[in-house]
Amino acid sequence: MKQPTTSLPTPPFSPASRGLSLIETMVAVAILGGLLAMAAPSFARIGERYRVSGVQQDLENSLHAARVEAINRNRAVTVRRIAGCPEATDPGDWRCGWESFIDRNRNHQRDPDEPPLSHHEAIPGHRILLEGPNRDSLTYSPLGRTEVALQSLTIVPDRPAGAPGSGQRLCLLYGGTRLQVIDIRQAC
Repeated sequence: MKQPTTSLPTPPFSPASRGLSLIETMVAVAILGGLLAMAAPSFARIGERYRVSGVQQDLENSLHAARVEAINRNRAVTVRRIAGCPEATDPGDWRCGWESFIDRNRNHQRDPDEPPLSHHEAIPGHRILLEGPNRDSLTYSPLGRTEVALQSLTIVPDRPAGAPGSGQRLCLLYGGTRLQVIDIRQAC
């Protein structure tokens, strides 16, 4: 005996099973491009904030290490900006990098007999400005306090004049014994 076959008839070729037309694809790509164009500035700002935070962390680490060295060695330790790169037009700009050293005579200059403790390379693309009476160095006493009670370092990315943006301020509180990071628009 023969078994009856139960195969279904093949449906005719339908327009819905062809995929997207060229016009539909172009519209989808245009919409996606518009969304990406609107989101790109946000991604740029996120990257900028991340780089500013990295510079701020480097500064914090250097200042903390200098304070610890001053206390441990019972000597004054100075953190001084390195001068000489053409991008640093402001006398308080630390973008060329900084160094720390034992400042035996407390003249804020590294003399040949004063050993270096650390050296940080240039930071391209950022302005780092020390605010306070002495804008090119910070000195920690053997007690771990800065000579100036309230100083701050501002960190901002290089931008054209008048361009909006953000940055950070690293406040040295209680004679440099505490560091606080705030928005650049706030005062310490």
